[in-house]
Amino acid sequence: MGLLQTLRKPVLLKKQQLTVPQVQSSISEGSVSSSSTFESGTLSTPTSSSPSTSAFSNRSAVFQETPAEVYRALKPILTLLENQSSKLYYEWPSDEKQVDENWTININDQIKPVKKLKLANNELIFELNDGKKLQLPLIDHDSSMGTFKYESNYIVFLTSPSVTLVCDNINYVSTLKRLISLSIFEHFSLFKSATGTFLSTVGLHIPDMHVVLNSEFNFKDWCEIYVEGQGWIRAWCHINRKRSSKFGLSSPQKNERKGKYQIKFYKDNKSTSPSSQSNLICYIPDSNNVEDVFFYNLRSSLLEPTNFVDNTNHIKLLGEIFFNQECNLNDISSRKSFSPKRSVSTASIKSSSSSSQNKSSFKVNKKGLLIRPIPHNGISHIETFIRFIIPIFDVTRKYGRPNHFKSSRNDMDSLMFGLPKLPHLDYFQHEDIKTLLSREYCYTGGEDLLSFSMNWCKNALNEYIN
Repeated sequence: MGLLQTLRKPVLLKKQQLTVPQVQSSISEGSVSSSSTFESGTLSTPTSSSPSTSAFSNRSAVFQETPAEVYRALKPILTLLENQSSKLYYEWPSDEKQVDENWTININDQIKPVKKLKLANNELIFELNDGKKLQLPLIDHDSSMGTFKYESNYIVFLTSPSVTLVCDNINYVSTLKRLISLSIFEHFSLFKSATGTFLSTVGLHIPDMHVVLNSEFNFKDWCEIYVEGQGWIRAWCHINRKRSSKFGLSSPQKNERKGKYQIKFYKDNKSTSPSSQSNLICYIPDSNNVEDVFFYNLRSSLLEPTNFVDNTNHIKLLGEIFFNQECNLNDISSRKSFSPKRSVSTASIKSSSSSSQNKSSFKVNKKGLLIRPIPHNGISHIETFIRFIIPIFDVTRKYGRPNHFKSSRNDMDSLMFGLPKLPHLDYFQHEDIKTLLSREYCYTGGEDLLSFSMNWCKNALNEYIN
Protein backbone atom coordinates (compact mmCIF):
# COMPACT_ATOMS: atom_id res chain seq x y z
CA MET A 1 0.00 0.00 0.00
CA GLY A 2 1.40 3.39 -0.97
CA LEU A 3 2.35 5.97 1.63
CA LEU A 4 -0.33 8.50 0.73
CA GLN A 5 -2.99 5.80 0.60
CA THR A 6 -1.92 4.59 4.03
CA LEU A 7 -1.98 8.06 5.55
CA ARG A 8 -5.11 9.09 3.73
CA LYS A 9 -6.75 12.15 5.27
CA PRO A 10 -5.55 12.58 8.86
CA VAL A 11 -2.10 13.96 8.05
CA LEU A 12 -2.20 17.71 7.73
CA LEU A 13 0.25 20.46 8.38
CA LYS A 14 -1.64 23.73 8.60
CA LYS A 15 -0.69 27.16 9.80
CA GLN A 16 -2.66 30.23 10.67
CA GLN A 17 -1.88 33.21 8.52
CA LEU A 18 0.89 35.24 10.09
CA THR A 19 2.07 38.69 9.26
CA VAL A 20 5.78 38.32 8.70
CA PRO A 21 7.61 41.45 9.84
CA GLN A 22 10.12 42.90 7.44
CA VAL A 23 13.05 42.45 9.75
CA GLN A 24 16.48 41.45 8.61
CA SER A 25 17.91 38.85 10.94
CA SER A 26 21.21 39.80 12.49
CA ILE A 27 22.06 36.14 13.01
CA SER A 28 25.20 35.58 11.07
CA GLU A 29 25.86 32.27 9.43
CA GLY A 30 29.24 32.84 11.12
CA SER A 31 -0.41 28.82 26.13
CA VAL A 32 -2.50 26.60 26.52
CA SER A 33 -2.77 25.28 30.09
CA SER A 34 0.52 24.57 31.86
CA SER A 35 -0.86 21.29 33.11
CA SER A 36 -3.13 18.64 31.70
CA THR A 37 -6.80 19.37 32.30
CA PHE A 38 -9.77 17.03 32.11
CA GLU A 39 -13.04 18.81 32.61
CA SER A 40 -13.22 19.10 36.39
CA GLY A 41 -9.46 18.96 36.89
CA THR A 42 -9.08 15.27 37.67
CA LEU A 43 -6.06 14.92 35.43
CA SER A 44 -2.76 16.64 36.11
CA THR A 45 0.91 16.44 35.31
CA PRO A 46 3.43 15.91 38.13
CA THR A 47 4.54 19.09 39.86
CA SER A 48 7.53 19.89 41.98
CA SER A 49 7.34 19.01 45.66
CA SER A 50 9.20 22.07 46.83
CA PRO A 51 8.96 25.78 46.07
CA SER A 52 11.55 27.53 43.98
CA THR A 53 14.34 29.41 45.69
CA SER A 54 15.30 31.22 42.52
CA ALA A 55 17.05 34.54 42.64
CA PHE A 56 14.91 35.56 39.66
CA SER A 57 12.19 36.58 42.07
CA ASN A 58 14.35 39.58 42.94
CA ARG A 59 15.44 41.14 39.68
CA SER A 60 16.11 44.55 41.23
CA ALA A 61 19.64 43.49 42.08
CA VAL A 62 20.48 42.96 38.43
CA PHE A 63 20.70 46.41 36.92
CA GLN A 64 22.49 46.03 33.59
CA GLU A 65 20.08 46.53 30.69
CA THR A 66 19.90 44.22 27.71
CA PRO A 67 21.25 45.94 24.55
CA ALA A 68 18.52 47.12 22.16
CA GLU A 69 19.95 45.19 19.20
CA VAL A 70 19.22 41.94 21.04
CA TYR A 71 15.48 42.58 20.76
CA ARG A 72 15.78 43.44 17.07
CA ALA A 73 17.83 40.33 16.36
CA LEU A 74 15.29 38.11 18.13
CA LYS A 75 12.28 39.26 16.08
CA PRO A 76 12.77 36.69 13.27
CA ILE A 77 13.11 33.92 15.86
CA LEU A 78 9.94 35.08 17.62
CA THR A 79 8.07 35.14 14.31
CA LEU A 80 9.12 31.54 13.71
CA LEU A 81 8.15 30.55 17.27
CA GLU A 82 4.73 32.10 16.76
CA ASN A 83 4.34 30.17 13.54
CA GLN A 84 5.41 26.94 15.21
CA SER A 85 2.99 27.39 18.11
CA SER A 86 0.06 27.95 15.71
CA LYS A 87 0.92 25.15 13.28
CA LEU A 88 -1.47 22.23 13.07
CA TYR A 89 0.73 19.15 12.67
CA TYR A 90 -1.99 16.54 12.77
CA GLU A 91 -5.78 16.46 12.62
CA TRP A 92 -8.20 13.57 12.72
CA PRO A 93 -10.57 13.39 11.03
CA SER A 94 -9.43 15.89 8.45
CA ASP A 95 -13.03 16.61 7.36
CA GLU A 96 -16.55 15.74 8.38
CA LYS A 97 -16.63 12.50 6.38
CA GLN A 98 -16.86 9.26 8.34
CA VAL A 99 -13.60 7.33 8.69
CA ASP A 100 -13.15 3.63 9.34
CA GLU A 101 -10.35 3.97 11.91
CA ASN A 102 -11.05 4.79 15.54
CA TRP A 103 -8.98 6.51 18.22
CA THR A 104 -9.69 5.82 21.87
CA ILE A 105 -8.15 6.86 25.17
CA ASN A 106 -7.93 4.80 28.34
CA ILE A 107 -8.23 6.67 31.66
CA ASN A 108 -8.51 4.63 34.86
CA ASP A 109 -9.38 1.55 32.78
CA GLN A 110 -12.26 3.42 31.19
CA ILE A 111 -12.23 3.39 27.39
CA LYS A 112 -13.42 6.66 25.90
CA PRO A 113 -13.95 7.10 22.13
CA VAL A 114 -12.21 10.12 20.59
CA LYS A 115 -14.29 12.31 18.31
CA LYS A 116 -11.50 14.67 17.22
CA LEU A 117 -7.74 14.67 17.66
CA LYS A 118 -5.22 17.45 16.98
CA LEU A 119 -1.49 17.96 17.45
CA ALA A 120 -0.61 21.64 17.81
CA ASN A 121 1.52 23.86 20.04
CA ASN A 122 3.35 20.78 21.42
CA GLU A 123 0.08 19.41 22.75
CA LEU A 124 -2.33 16.65 21.85
CA ILE A 125 -5.87 18.01 22.00
CA PHE A 126 -8.81 15.61 22.21
CA GLU A 127 -12.53 16.06 21.90
CA LEU A 128 -14.43 13.05 23.21
CA ASN A 129 -17.80 11.76 22.09
CA ASP A 130 -19.36 12.94 25.35
CA GLY A 131 -18.29 16.52 24.57
CA LYS A 132 -15.44 16.69 27.07
CA LYS A 133 -12.07 18.07 25.96
CA LEU A 134 -8.60 17.02 27.02
CA GLN A 135 -5.25 18.75 26.47
CA LEU A 136 -2.00 16.86 27.03
CA PRO A 137 1.33 18.72 26.72
CA LEU A 138 4.27 16.86 25.18
CA ILE A 139 6.73 18.87 27.30
CA ASP A 140 6.20 19.42 31.00
CA HIS A 141 5.87 23.12 31.82
CA ASP A 142 7.79 22.79 35.11
CA SER A 143 10.68 20.48 34.26
CA SER A 144 10.69 20.75 30.41
CA MET A 145 10.94 16.95 30.30
CA GLY A 146 8.84 14.71 28.10
CA THR A 147 5.42 13.79 29.47
CA PHE A 148 4.83 10.68 27.39
CA LYS A 149 6.30 7.34 26.38
CA TYR A 150 5.69 4.71 23.72
CA GLU A 151 4.58 1.21 24.59
CA SER A 152 4.16 -1.11 21.64
CA ASN A 153 1.62 0.69 19.43
CA TYR A 154 0.29 2.90 22.23
CA ILE A 155 1.17 6.42 23.30
CA VAL A 156 1.09 6.74 27.09
CA PHE A 157 0.97 10.12 28.85
CA LEU A 158 2.53 10.14 32.32
CA THR A 159 -0.22 12.19 33.89
CA SER A 160 -2.11 11.37 37.07
CA PRO A 161 -4.01 9.27 36.20
CA SER A 162 -2.14 8.12 33.11
CA VAL A 163 -3.74 8.38 29.69
CA THR A 164 -3.19 5.79 26.96
CA LEU A 165 -3.93 6.71 23.35
CA VAL A 166 -4.82 3.84 21.03
CA CYS A 167 -5.81 3.54 17.37
CA ASP A 168 -6.99 0.41 15.60
CA ASN A 169 -4.80 1.35 12.62
CA ILE A 170 -1.13 1.15 13.61
CA ASN A 171 -0.16 3.23 10.56
CA TYR A 172 -2.00 6.18 12.06
CA VAL A 173 -0.11 5.73 15.34
CA SER A 174 3.18 5.52 13.44
CA THR A 175 2.40 8.74 11.58
CA LEU A 176 1.44 10.57 14.77
CA LYS A 177 4.72 9.50 16.44
CA ARG A 178 6.75 10.99 13.59
CA LEU A 179 4.83 14.25 13.68
CA ILE A 180 5.26 14.48 17.46
CA SER A 181 9.02 14.21 16.89
CA LEU A 182 8.82 16.93 14.23
CA SER A 183 6.92 19.26 16.58
CA ILE A 184 9.51 18.75 19.35
CA PHE A 185 12.42 19.22 16.92
CA GLU A 186 11.15 22.50 15.52
CA HIS A 187 10.34 23.84 18.98
CA PHE A 188 13.73 23.08 20.50
CA SER A 189 15.66 24.03 17.34
CA LEU A 190 14.24 27.54 17.49
CA PHE A 191 15.50 27.88 21.06
CA LYS A 192 18.90 26.66 19.93
CA SER A 193 18.93 29.42 17.31
CA ALA A 194 17.76 31.94 19.91
CA THR A 195 20.78 30.85 21.98
CA GLY A 196 23.02 31.57 19.00
CA THR A 197 21.40 34.98 18.66
CA PHE A 198 22.05 35.81 22.31
CA LEU A 199 25.67 34.73 21.96
CA SER A 200 26.24 36.84 18.84
CA THR A 201 24.59 39.97 20.28
CA VAL A 202 24.98 40.06 24.07
CA GLY A 203 28.39 38.44 23.70
CA LEU A 204 29.66 41.49 21.84
CA HIS A 205 28.99 43.61 24.93
CA ILE A 206 30.86 41.38 27.40
CA PRO A 207 34.23 43.12 27.93
CA ASP A 208 36.16 39.93 28.71
CA MET A 209 34.37 37.68 26.21
CA HIS A 210 37.74 36.61 24.79
CA VAL A 211 38.68 35.32 28.24
CA VAL A 212 35.38 33.43 28.53
CA LEU A 213 35.93 31.81 25.13
CA ASN A 214 39.58 30.93 25.63
CA SER A 215 39.75 29.97 29.29
CA GLU A 216 41.57 26.72 30.06
CA PHE A 217 40.48 26.67 33.68
CA ASN A 218 37.70 24.79 35.42
CA PHE A 219 34.47 26.69 35.94
CA LYS A 220 32.51 26.92 39.21
CA ASP A 221 29.32 28.73 40.04
CA TRP A 222 26.06 28.45 41.97
CA CYS A 223 22.88 27.48 40.16
CA GLU A 224 19.63 25.64 40.63
CA ILE A 225 18.74 22.34 39.01
CA TYR A 226 15.36 20.66 38.63
CA VAL A 227 15.21 17.17 40.15
CA GLU A 228 12.15 15.00 39.61
CA GLY A 229 10.24 14.49 42.83
CA GLN A 230 12.25 17.22 44.54
CA GLY A 231 11.69 20.34 42.47
CA TRP A 232 14.27 23.13 42.24
CA ILE A 233 17.34 22.67 44.42
CA ARG A 234 20.41 24.84 44.87
CA ALA A 235 23.63 23.29 43.56
CA TRP A 236 27.31 24.11 43.17
CA CYS A 237 28.29 23.44 39.57
CA HIS A 238 31.87 22.37 38.80
CA ILE A 239 32.75 22.08 35.11
CA ASN A 240 36.05 20.25 34.78
CA ARG A 241 37.46 21.33 31.41
CA LYS A 242 41.18 21.08 32.20
CA ARG A 243 42.55 18.60 29.69
CA SER A 244 44.91 15.77 30.47
CA SER A 245 48.56 16.74 30.05
CA LYS A 246 49.04 13.46 28.25
CA PHE A 247 47.25 14.89 25.24
CA GLY A 248 47.93 18.59 25.64
CA LEU A 249 45.65 21.58 25.96
CA SER A 250 45.40 22.19 22.24
CA SER A 251 44.33 18.70 21.19
CA PRO A 252 40.52 18.52 21.62
CA GLN A 253 40.20 16.34 18.52
CA LYS A 254 42.20 13.50 20.04
CA ASN A 255 40.58 10.64 21.84
CA GLU A 256 40.98 11.67 25.44
CA ARG A 257 40.10 9.16 28.10
CA LYS A 258 36.52 8.99 29.26
CA GLY A 259 35.79 11.07 32.33
CA LYS A 260 38.41 13.80 31.80
CA TYR A 261 35.70 16.31 30.93
CA GLN A 262 32.89 16.35 33.44
CA ILE A 263 30.01 18.53 34.58
CA LYS A 264 29.22 17.95 38.25
CA PHE A 265 26.63 19.36 40.63
CA TYR A 266 27.28 19.39 44.39
CA LYS A 267 25.25 20.20 47.47
CA ASP A 268 27.80 22.83 48.51
CA ASN A 269 31.02 24.40 47.30
CA LYS A 270 33.38 21.98 49.05
CA SER A 271 33.70 19.89 45.90
CA THR A 272 37.44 19.30 46.28
CA SER A 273 37.24 17.94 49.81
CA PRO A 274 37.86 14.23 50.51
CA SER A 275 34.17 13.79 51.35
CA SER A 276 32.94 15.19 48.04
CA GLN A 277 31.52 11.81 46.97
CA SER A 278 28.60 12.12 49.41
CA ASN A 279 28.33 15.78 48.45
CA LEU A 280 27.84 14.98 44.75
CA ILE A 281 24.25 15.26 43.48
CA CYS A 282 24.74 14.25 39.86
CA TYR A 283 27.25 14.42 37.03
CA ILE A 284 27.62 14.17 33.24
CA PRO A 285 30.68 12.04 32.44
CA ASP A 286 31.58 13.01 28.87
CA SER A 287 30.45 14.52 25.59
CA ASN A 288 28.89 11.31 24.28
CA ASN A 289 26.08 11.66 26.79
CA VAL A 290 24.75 15.03 25.54
CA GLU A 291 22.50 15.56 22.52
CA ASP A 292 21.90 19.33 22.80
CA VAL A 293 22.35 22.28 25.17
CA PHE A 294 20.56 25.61 24.79
CA PHE A 295 18.80 28.49 26.55
CA TYR A 296 15.16 27.72 27.25
CA ASN A 297 12.04 29.65 28.13
CA LEU A 298 9.34 27.80 30.06
CA ARG A 299 6.93 30.63 29.24
CA SER A 300 7.52 30.59 25.50
CA SER A 301 3.95 31.73 24.82
CA LEU A 302 5.10 35.23 25.81
CA LEU A 303 6.58 36.22 22.46
CA GLU A 304 6.90 39.97 22.98
CA PRO A 305 10.69 40.57 22.83
CA THR A 306 11.11 42.02 26.32
CA ASN A 307 9.03 39.28 27.96
CA PHE A 308 10.83 36.62 25.96
CA VAL A 309 14.26 37.83 27.07
CA ASP A 310 13.20 38.22 30.70
CA ASN A 311 11.78 34.70 30.80
CA THR A 312 14.67 33.01 29.01
CA ASN A 313 16.10 31.93 32.32
CA HIS A 314 16.96 28.26 31.97
CA ILE A 315 19.55 26.08 30.30
CA LYS A 316 18.08 22.92 28.80
CA LEU A 317 20.41 19.93 28.51
CA LEU A 318 19.25 16.88 26.55
CA GLY A 319 21.26 13.81 27.48
CA GLU A 320 22.12 11.33 30.20
CA ILE A 321 22.59 12.44 33.79
CA PHE A 322 24.05 10.20 36.51
CA PHE A 323 22.38 10.83 39.88
CA ASN A 324 24.05 9.82 43.14
CA GLN A 325 21.55 7.66 45.02
CA GLU A 326 23.53 8.08 48.24
CA CYS A 327 23.12 11.87 48.22
CA ASN A 328 20.49 13.20 50.63
CA LEU A 329 18.67 16.13 49.04
CA ASN A 330 16.09 16.72 51.76
CA ASP A 331 18.16 19.40 53.49
CA ILE A 332 18.82 21.55 50.42
CA SER A 333 15.59 23.35 49.54
CA SER A 334 15.02 24.68 53.06
CA ARG A 335 18.36 26.45 53.28
CA LYS A 336 18.36 30.19 53.70
CA SER A 337 19.19 32.58 50.90
CA PHE A 338 22.80 33.16 50.05
CA SER A 339 25.04 35.50 48.06
CA PRO A 340 26.56 33.51 45.22
CA LYS A 341 30.08 34.25 44.08
CA ARG A 342 31.62 33.15 40.82
CA SER A 343 34.98 31.48 40.95
CA VAL A 344 37.32 29.97 38.43
CA SER A 345 39.80 27.40 39.58
CA THR A 346 42.63 25.29 38.27
CA ALA A 347 41.93 22.68 40.93
CA SER A 348 40.73 19.34 39.71
CA ILE A 349 38.07 17.23 41.35
CA LYS A 350 39.94 14.72 43.44
CA SER A 351 37.93 11.99 45.05
CA SER A 352 34.96 12.07 42.68
CA SER A 353 36.63 11.33 39.37
CA SER A 354 34.94 8.68 37.24
CA SER A 355 37.64 6.17 38.06
CA SER A 356 37.00 6.38 41.81
CA GLN A 357 33.22 6.77 41.80
CA ASN A 358 31.21 3.78 42.92
CA LYS A 359 29.11 3.42 39.78
CA SER A 360 26.63 1.13 41.52
CA SER A 361 25.48 4.09 43.61
CA PHE A 362 24.52 6.12 40.54
CA LYS A 363 21.27 5.92 38.62
CA VAL A 364 21.12 7.05 34.99
CA ASN A 365 18.41 9.55 34.12
CA LYS A 366 18.11 9.88 30.35
CA LYS A 367 15.62 12.76 30.47
CA GLY A 368 18.32 15.44 30.67
CA LEU A 369 18.54 18.36 33.06
CA LEU A 370 17.08 21.81 33.46
CA ILE A 371 19.58 24.30 34.92
CA ARG A 372 18.89 27.77 36.26
CA PRO A 373 22.09 29.80 36.71
CA ILE A 374 21.76 32.44 39.41
CA PRO A 375 22.28 36.00 38.09
CA HIS A 376 25.11 38.08 39.48
CA ASN A 377 24.70 41.65 40.60
CA GLY A 378 25.77 44.22 38.06
CA ILE A 379 25.31 42.13 34.90
CA SER A 380 22.27 40.97 32.96
CA HIS A 381 21.00 37.46 33.55
CA ILE A 382 21.72 36.66 29.88
CA GLU A 383 25.41 37.49 30.42
CA THR A 384 25.44 35.18 33.44
CA PHE A 385 23.94 32.47 31.25
CA ILE A 386 26.53 32.99 28.51
CA ARG A 387 29.37 32.70 31.02
CA PHE A 388 27.75 29.51 32.31
CA ILE A 389 26.84 27.77 29.04
CA ILE A 390 30.12 28.23 27.14
CA PRO A 391 32.08 25.95 29.51
CA ILE A 392 29.30 23.37 29.02
CA PHE A 393 29.70 23.69 25.24
CA ASP A 394 33.46 23.24 25.66
CA VAL A 395 33.37 20.01 27.64
CA THR A 396 30.51 18.47 25.65
CA ARG A 397 32.14 19.37 22.31
CA LYS A 398 28.95 20.98 21.02
CA TYR A 399 28.52 23.43 18.14
CA GLY A 400 32.23 23.66 17.29
CA ARG A 401 33.51 24.36 20.78
CA PRO A 402 36.07 24.47 22.32
CA ASN A 403 37.34 25.76 18.98
CA HIS A 404 35.35 28.23 16.85
CA PHE A 405 31.56 28.15 16.93
CA LYS A 406 29.99 26.55 13.88
CA SER A 407 27.48 28.99 12.46
CA SER A 408 26.32 27.62 9.12
CA ARG A 409 22.65 26.77 8.76
CA ASN A 410 23.74 23.75 6.73
CA ASP A 411 25.99 22.36 9.47
CA MET A 412 24.28 19.72 11.59
CA ASP A 413 26.49 20.63 14.56
CA SER A 414 25.51 24.30 14.56
CA LEU A 415 23.11 26.15 16.82
CA MET A 416 21.61 27.67 13.68
CA PHE A 417 21.15 24.36 11.82
CA GLY A 418 18.24 24.41 9.41
CA LEU A 419 16.92 27.78 10.63
CA PRO A 420 14.39 29.03 8.04
CA LYS A 421 15.06 32.40 6.46
CA LEU A 422 12.06 34.69 6.39
CA PRO A 423 9.66 34.74 4.64
CA HIS A 424 10.07 30.93 4.76
CA LEU A 425 8.65 29.58 8.01
CA ASP A 426 9.30 25.84 8.03
CA TYR A 427 12.35 23.62 8.58
CA PHE A 428 11.10 21.01 6.12
CA GLN A 429 9.64 21.64 2.68
CA HIS A 430 6.16 20.22 2.08
CA GLU A 431 7.50 17.49 -0.21
CA ASP A 432 10.12 16.58 2.42
CA ILE A 433 7.37 15.97 5.00
CA LYS A 434 5.99 13.11 2.92
CA THR A 435 9.44 11.54 2.82
CA LEU A 436 9.92 12.15 6.54
CA LEU A 437 6.73 10.25 7.35
CA SER A 438 8.04 7.20 5.52
CA ARG A 439 11.48 7.41 7.11
CA GLU A 440 12.52 4.55 9.38
CA TYR A 441 11.62 5.33 12.99
CA CYS A 442 13.78 3.05 15.12
CA TYR A 443 12.83 4.00 18.64
CA THR A 444 13.65 1.06 20.90
CA GLY A 445 12.55 2.58 24.19
CA GLY A 446 16.06 2.87 25.57
CA GLU A 447 16.50 6.63 25.24
CA ASP A 448 14.66 9.81 26.06
CA LEU A 449 12.01 10.61 23.47
CA LEU A 450 12.95 14.30 23.34
CA SER A 451 16.59 13.47 22.57
CA PHE A 452 15.52 10.80 20.10
CA SER A 453 13.23 13.26 18.30
CA MET A 454 16.00 15.83 17.98
CA ASN A 455 18.46 13.29 16.62
CA TRP A 456 15.98 11.66 14.25
CA CYS A 457 14.85 14.94 12.69
CA LYS A 458 18.39 16.38 12.54
CA ASN A 459 19.62 13.40 10.57
CA ALA A 460 16.67 13.63 8.18
CA LEU A 461 17.05 17.37 7.65
CA ASN A 462 20.80 17.00 7.13
CA GLU A 463 20.12 14.60 4.26
CA TYR A 464 17.60 16.93 2.64
CA ILE A 465 19.66 20.13 2.70
CA ASN A 466 23.14 18.72 2.03
